[in-house]
Amino acid sequence: MAIYHLHVKNISRRDGRSAVAAAAYRAGETLPNDAEEKDSAFGGKRDVVFTEIRLPPGAPAWMSDRAKLWNAVEAAEKRKDARLAKEIEFALPVELPRRAWEEVARSMADVYVTRGHVVDIAIHDDGTLRNPHVHLMLTTRAVGADGFKLKMREADGLAFVTEARQAWAVIANDALGKAGAGVEIDARSHAARGIDQLPTVHRGPDPAERRARRWGRPMIEHDTLEARRELLGEARVRDRFPLLSGRPDWPPERREPVPGLSPDEAREWGTFWREVDKRLWGPELYPPRPNEDRIRLENQDPIRVGEAAKKLLADVERGAAVREEVLEDLLPVWRELHDAVRERMQADGYRTDHPLDDWKRVEASLREFDAKLTELRLQEAERTGLEPVPDPDGRPLHPRELEEAEERLIFEERRPASRAAVPPRPERMPVEERVEARAAVDRQNDIEVSERGTDKYRLAPHEDRLDWLDAAHSPTPAAARREDRLDWLGDRETERSRTDGPERERDR
Repeated sequence: MAIYHLHVKNISRRDGRSAVAAAAYRAGETLPNDAEEKDSAFGGKRDVVFTEIRLPPGAPAWMSDRAKLWNAVEAAEKRKDARLAKEIEFALPVELPRRAWEEVARSMADVYVTRGHVVDIAIHDDGTLRNPHVHLMLTTRAVGADGFKLKMREADGLAFVTEARQAWAVIANDALGKAGAGVEIDARSHAARGIDQLPTVHRGPDPAERRARRWGRPMIEHDTLEARRELLGEARVRDRFPLLSGRPDWPPERREPVPGLSPDEAREWGTFWREVDKRLWGPELYPPRPNEDRIRLENQDPIRVGEAAKKLLADVERGAAVREEVLEDLLPVWRELHDAVRERMQADGYRTDHPLDDWKRVEASLREFDAKLTELRLQEAERTGLEPVPDPDGRPLHPRELEEAEERLIFEERRPASRAAVPPRPERMPVEERVEARAAVDRQNDIEVSERGTDKYRLAPHEDRLDWLDAAHSPTPAAARREDRLDWLGDRETERSRTDGPERERDR
């Protein structure tokens, strides 16, 4: 059976939305937005394959202009929470041939055109047939020769959604039958059809990706997003991260820890992204960390600890074998690309005698690095027991303490410097804290110090920090004070000043 998906939505000012902006996005156009006094610019969207506006009988011709139509809709609605338009969004079965897309979209739109709605059609597809779908934007007021009239309230009830689902099932199945696809869609739920199976969940756009694009942050790459979605879709994922799942910013949207995490929450943050990487690269290329297994095996039987250590060694060796296989597959392709780049550089007159241009050296370095990596992982896996490990100063340290120190270091390195915690100014401190701080200062000031003890707090004469005041108020002219500092020259300076008076003055 083909996949069935249909969703009815409201485009409302209550949600801060604009009918002009919504129509521009779906049609992939730039439309003037009179209400917001700007252009709603979505021109150049490559996934828009078809657009059309269907008018009911008696509608004025200007409504076929998308900009005039939706700006008139905005002008007709006066309430700040007005419902501007209805939207019906449904998926096109991949079994349906592309030539039938426009026909089924028009057939679905005409169901509502006959009821008096103006329908704006847009078909989206990214060119890979992953998710072809149709957007129908419906006006919510009756249409007359001079424009929009009263609201059509029959589109507000639940019956409107039910009828839309049934109408699309009939239209799609008729088109699938004509195309000889041999499949059908069904608008009923699994429970209504007696199927004991959990329905799939429509994933929709990723909130993290949308916020990253809106705030100008670098977006997470597509493969990492898929691995993150896979982890979040697993059963009881919240139980695995109890501290993070209780926070309002769950699930984590970026690798850098957010401000305000406790050490335990920061540890869970790092564990979350390690789990994402395991799904991204696979367990063979991303083996378990020995420190994690060491901590997990602390309270287990020594025999089981030995078995787990053997399993960890086998995982490391299996990962090394997989990397070797990947290298064997990719090195010929890389070599071909390397030779092509070298030929192009020689043709353009660039030098190609740099040591890094020697392919044999590059390949040997790659294999040497892979061998070193495997050796280090095997050595680390062999120390999976509970023996102490050296800290940076060479002192023995418990493995758990080393793991916690590494997590704290990573957390501090990734914390944005601009968001570091800053102590509040005294006037912004709570009243109780300010009173307590003032009392502590008063207690220090009330401590009695003997005459003998006060010598420790007196500045030595040569450390007087205010000696510049005496110099500033001295009656001696500044020039005289400068001459006094050269009295060690004695008669030689005096004699020089007599013999070469004009030159002396010039030097000054």
